[in-house]
Amino acid sequence: MTSGSAVIAAVLSLSACGAVDGETSTSATSSQPVLADFGPCDDMSPDIVERRGLEMLGGYRSENVIGGEPGRVCRYLNSTDGYALLIATTAAELGYPEIAYKETFEPVRIGGRDAVQNGPQTGSSDVYKCRLLVDMAVGGLWFLFTRHSVHPGDPCADLAEIATEVVITLPPGS
Repeated sequence: MTSGSAVIAAVLSLSACGAVDGETSTSATSSQPVLADFGPCDDMSPDIVERRGLEMLGGYRSENVIGGEPGRVCRYLNSTDGYALLIATTAAELGYPEIAYKETFEPVRIGGRDAVQNGPQTGSSDVYKCRLLVDMAVGGLWFLFTRHSVHPGDPCADLAEIATEVVITLPPGS
């Protein structure tokens, strides 16, 4: 199995199970919190998708992200460079990931906004990942970048680059 195939298989199996990075997938309850006005599938710039070689996996899903906080989720895959990208709007605020994951998230700036980042981390099967939450007017924009080890590079540097491209396209006031 090629490394690109391994990434695809891992992402698809995680999506099918409804869990990525320990996040559980459940249907949102009727008491939905207000989320930022950005759809990670519908509002993602086609220029970014094309330039980054991203393929959307499935489409929009409403599920829990960052512990139990609900969100609107979209998953992307770049099989050429061997990485998967999850982007979600969430009700979670900047301090919440440390509580949910009981890990340290470092403050960073992404596209002129406050953010917190955790990684790079090495998981099972030589998978490297980086997690990032960018502050928005309502909640945040959550990113999870996962790469197989046969592809060089720092997943957090790559994620910061992609996240910056996304964040600078957000509508004013978001």
